[in-house]
Amino acid sequence: MVDELWDILKSQPDVGVAIVDVAGVVHFANPQLHRLYGWSGGEVAGRTIAELEGPEFAAEWLQVIQQVASSRTKTPVVVRHVRGGRYTETVLWPLPQKEAPRPCVLITTRQGDRSNTPEEWPVFESQLVHLGPLDVLTPRELEVMILIGHGTPLKVIASELGLSQRTIERYRTAIAQKLDLDSLAEIAGLVHLAGLTIHHARLPRVRKRPGS
Repeated sequence: MVDELWDILKSQPDVGVAIVDVAGVVHFANPQLHRLYGWSGGEVAGRTIAELEGPEFAAEWLQVIQQVASSRTKTPVVVRHVRGGRYTETVLWPLPQKEAPRPCVLITTRQGDRSNTPEEWPVFESQLVHLGPLDVLTPRELEVMILIGHGTPLKVIASELGLSQRTIERYRTAIAQKLDLDSLAEIAGLVHLAGLTIHHARLPRVRKRPGS
């Protein structure tokens, strides 16, 4: 079953695939994952997540990897995160221990709308965000953008954030200029693409990845 899944996944053009062990060492990563994660500089096999992504990301992911690898139920875990300013969903699958000296997990990553994963699969919501092009926004601008993107009227946004409506209008103008947007519909489209909620505006940002 695992071998069949592996063969199918490797052939999917929109799915990033990796094998990582419980120490965070990458044993394999396909070109799609390199693209999704913005990895450059050649081969990543033998490098660690901390080297490629930094200590904050590595600490969070190692927790999930070790949980999956040690699970007695062998149930996959879904990780939802914002990557490069886009909603990203990663599934971690436990692998049988064979030649590798340490237990490994199979990681599959895709971006876009939420997939129809089985309800019994645990879901881990990342407490870090990688905003990509949206990182030019200040935390307050990001909050305003998210609320606009969810269709919240400017008057309501002003009330929720304790600001004047004129100030919110200035934020909206700044957002449009920084992101080169012409309409509220474009703002809403970006918010939907990233899967952003107001919660994301208050999470720590991952700005620079060592392996990028």
